Amino acid sequence: MYYYDELQLSMLETQYRVTAPTRIFLKDTTSLLSTSFLNIGKTNIVVETGAYLAIYVDGAVAIAADANIAGYIVATGEVRIAQNVTYQGSITSATQIITEGSSTFDALPVPESIPGFCGIYTPETLDHYRLTISDNKGLTCEAKEMTLTACANDACDLLFAEPSSLNLSPDNSGQQSWVTGENINFTGSTAVEFAKRTTGSVTFGYNTAEPSAPLRCYIGGNNVGLSGCKVTFSDAGFIFNNDTDGNTTIPTQLSAKPSNTGFNAKALSIQAVKTNTTTGVCEAAFPAGGGVSLDLSYTCSAGASCSDTVSLSNNNNTFAVEQASKSFILNFDSESKAPIVINYLDAGKLSLNVNTNLILDPVTNLSVNLTGSSNEYVVKPFGLAMEIASDGYAADADGSLFRLTGEAFDLKMNAVQWQTGQDTNNDGYPDNYSNIINNTIAKHFIIEQPLVEALLKAPTPGVQGTLEAMSTVAFSDTGSWSESISQYNYDQVGIIDLTAGLQDADYFGAGDVKGELYNIGRFSPSQFQVVGVQAAAQCTQYGSNLTYLDQPFELGFTVQALNQNGELMANYKEGFDKSSVAINAENNEVANYVPATNFASRLVNLGNNNWGDIIDGQWQMSQINTTLQRLGVGQADGPFAMVSLMATLSDIEGATLIDANDKPNTQTACSGGCNSVRLNTLPIEFRFGRLVLGNNAGSDLDPLLIPMQAQYYNGSGFVNNAEDNCSVFDHTQITQISPNSPQLAYEYGTGVSGQLEAGVYPANNGIYAQPNGLGEFTLEYNTYDWLKWDWQGDETQLDPRTILQLGRFRGNDRVIYWRETRE
Repeated sequence: MYYYDELQLSMLETQYRVTAPTRIFLKDTTSLLSTSFLNIGKTNIVVETGAYLAIYVDGAVAIAADANIAGYIVATGEVRIAQNVTYQGSITSATQIITEGSSTFDALPVPESIPGFCGIYTPETLDHYRLTISDNKGLTCEAKEMTLTACANDACDLLFAEPSSLNLSPDNSGQQSWVTGENINFTGSTAVEFAKRTTGSVTFGYNTAEPSAPLRCYIGGNNVGLSGCKVTFSDAGFIFNNDTDGNTTIPTQLSAKPSNTGFNAKALSIQAVKTNTTTGVCEAAFPAGGGVSLDLSYTCSAGASCSDTVSLSNNNNTFAVEQASKSFILNFDSESKAPIVINYLDAGKLSLNVNTNLILDPVTNLSVNLTGSSNEYVVKPFGLAMEIASDGYAADADGSLFRLTGEAFDLKMNAVQWQTGQDTNNDGYPDNYSNIINNTIAKHFIIEQPLVEALLKAPTPGVQGTLEAMSTVAFSDTGSWSESISQYNYDQVGIIDLTAGLQDADYFGAGDVKGELYNIGRFSPSQFQVVGVQAAAQCTQYGSNLTYLDQPFELGFTVQALNQNGELMANYKEGFDKSSVAINAENNEVANYVPATNFASRLVNLGNNNWGDIIDGQWQMSQINTTLQRLGVGQADGPFAMVSLMATLSDIEGATLIDANDKPNTQTACSGGCNSVRLNTLPIEFRFGRLVLGNNAGSDLDPLLIPMQAQYYNGSGFVNNAEDNCSVFDHTQITQISPNSPQLAYEYGTGVSGQLEAGVYPANNGIYAQPNGLGEFTLEYNTYDWLKWDWQGDETQLDPRTILQLGRFRGNDRVIYWRETRE
């Protein structure tokens, strides 16, 4: 939780990652006249699984354009949202919410897991208090250590997160007292100490507690009940010393690591002590030294599981200490100290116990029983060895596919033991987590829940994705020892590293247990989508759906690489963009099927497009001159009445092509394996066309029509193209070939140019030549390239010509017979 006593707070970083439950409170207490202001810039706020972001502002909030936010905001003032904001969560304002443009909101209710926010409060339940004591023996020369815990559930693996106050019993008096205070205020868990300066038993409990809850007492890992919550104090006994630090605390150990080596290396000893009758402090109990037979055992703490022995070394001898007491001879020095080195192979929380019957007078056989226990200390695993399927590793973009975005994969984690040379800086964590994969498993690391996060490795730079825990399985001793196999998915393209820890980042109060796994991938898009299509016939007037061969047409569309949530994959670049996009055309007429391969060389002007040319994660095409070419000059073919244009994707690695409905070179509808999306909604009819001008004769006193007709090749010859309702007639395109003079002028039937209808002039309109004397005039019309034709049969594309005779018509004296060639 963060509290800001500020007039203004700005969040201007490019990205904020919320990895744990987070609450932010902004309030200005310095002024009575103004309130606070929260300025959220163009940022990306990512909230990971299990976390939340709750923001309370005593004032106003402004959110900048193009921000991407996930959170819950409550403001006493107005909330102003700029354009193009993507927001997931909820916004509550005591005055008004102003949106300045189009934005996207995914409204989510405030989770009940956010206590006290927006009027929602689900109190945590205090189940019981717990007093944990290593054993029921104490010394009058030192305080007895205990742990006081507020438990939120029966197993006490969840701590009560609110403050607690207890008045402990017994009350302080002259001969006994709570060293840490009789009145204890704490949250979760705290250490307490009780000192008794005379021999005898003491029963522990509490007088008052707020909040109220029952007390449970655990001694040596067992619930002894309130009547059994006793410690007997003696004037003599054993102390487990931390000689390095000068105290009696055995610090946290690592599985399989000797206590005098590496992390938390300490010189430890067992010392036989008695209370000095004058000073009350501990002093050596048998200063003569030498070998002494001791009964040694260890106690497994409540909540832990233990089975293996504790290795205890003294004077070059190593003993296997079990939970059941066994006798061993330890060598003590002149200070009644027996130096020891301990080593426990597994994970857990335990304490060491020692007991012996010391003969004070061999003659009278007078003896005293000496006992003692260490503090409860934690032995935690060295690290988490992480493993996925063997095909789940990639060094770079050339690595094999591991998973599509959103696809589940198993992550196996085992708690493992320490090994020499793997922690050179002695910080208790592996120097390189790759080296611990074959370490021996540290057994009995159980109940703990893993928390795994992903860090983008490649491409760089790139967009960090989200690792989703689909099922999180606690560590247990079922199957392999200390194992968790959980399922995850990742929602971005690339290669990632995984880091693991515990959800509460704490193992029995001894800190986190960590793991790392490198080069996980390759991840690829789970789906592709074709959007923004511009593909239609050039002539659609009056129901036509016509485009001529060689006639340029607009073709544009975008292919998006998407994850399972439909989000654009910006990392689909730099070698991770494996798919290819091709444009195909084929004629699907039943009796005249033309496969895509036949049109491949004729479909031209498609551009040179690549993934990410404009926007990462997108393949974009935008051409205005795409053409389905003629075979050649004078080589008429067609017509092709049902042409489909399609975007064909290959090498999509098992991903889904959304709305795929075609497959090149397959005449029948594809029922499976469709790899293409048809771009044109209606089939386009492509025709080989030409424009024809007819000869005409008339009076030299009246305007003379210049006949014009659009024709197409129907498979056997040229006929009127009744589907052409679009070709424009324009007399400015007419050139008089002969004579040079006089020059004719032209006019339209309706006064303006127009478009052909059903392949010819529309009613009451057309191009007319205005008479300018008698004679024969040869005219040429500059038509579209796709309507030119090889009129002379010399493989030359030419414009059409016409001969107009104004006045008396007379043929050429040299021509006996003139036959017009139509084909």
